[in-house]
Amino acid sequence: MKPGLDRFPLTAVNLKDMLWFAEEGRAVQRLYTSDQCDVILVGWEAGQESSYHDHGISESVVLVVEGRITAVSEGQERVLGPAETLVTPQGAHHRMRNDGPGRAVTFHIYAPPMQGGVSAPYIDHTTDSD
Repeated sequence: MKPGLDRFPLTAVNLKDMLWFAEEGRAVQRLYTSDQCDVILVGWEAGQESSYHDHGISESVVLVVEGRITAVSEGQERVLGPAETLVTPQGAHHRMRNDGPGRAVTFHIYAPPMQGGVSAPYIDHTTDSD
């Protein structure tokens, strides 16, 4: 190992082991946070949707891991499937939904980290308490 590389630990997370879904709303898990970004995993049952919202000063990149997600922003609608991404600029109002029939999983990166809370069932893996 080169000198100094031990200062940058590489942590692997098996997303399949973390899949979580909740009947009462999309299931949100924060996997990582820093001063630069938040990393989130979301499980969507068929029919679940987010509210119409923005991320304040944060931009986001969303990767559809499985299923299909419909994204609506500024009057435009787009359906995304596995391995497709959606980039949402700072301040853009949007909503996402799983039109079904099956479950969907999305992987989100927000930079800088989002301000405020999440209005969905939520687990924060970056703290000592889940």
